Amino acid sequence: MKRILLLVLAMLATSIATLSAQEKGDRFWGGQIGIQVHTQTGDTSHANFNIAPEAGYFVAKNFRIGGFLSYSSTLKGERTNLFTFGPRMAYYVRLVDHLYLAPELSFYGAFGAVAGQSSAGVGLDVDLLSLEYRFSQRMGLSLKLLEAQYLYFGDKHQLGLNILATTQIGFRCYF
Repeated sequence: MKRILLLVLAMLATSIATLSAQEKGDRFWGGQIGIQVHTQTGDTSHANFNIAPEAGYFVAKNFRIGGFLSYSSTLKGERTNLFTFGPRMAYYVRLVDHLYLAPELSFYGAFGAVAGQSSAGVGLDVDLLSLEYRFSQRMGLSLKLLEAQYLYFGDKHQLGLNILATTQIGFRCYF
């Protein structure tokens, strides 16, 4: 009986600590890694690799701001190397114990080379379906499943809605 009571108390303590990990003043660092595969009309397809470290601060309960630096490279198709950087913000909505919906808004600058031509631009991402699972008080895993994106790069405007095509997995450490 003692063991069961101790186990229940430990689970409650973990849940309470996890809920308090998004309080005003909390900080985080982490990153995302992803592989995106895009297929366009016809036989055209390409695959991208992306890595993006980030850091930030909770300015209010469940509301974080931060910054990121990202590098992406095309693995198949037209050769592309792209660096992006900028601020981002997210609001956390608790769905069930330890699982949060965290829609995110990112503004960024971009520079790099596409097919050997250097260029620069700006963009906006809205991650509509971004989930985070807190498996401990100080650690979380995130998964982005749906994003709307606008990018002006070089002389081209790109607008997209990516459903599962740009799935990214990330981690965050809170302190």
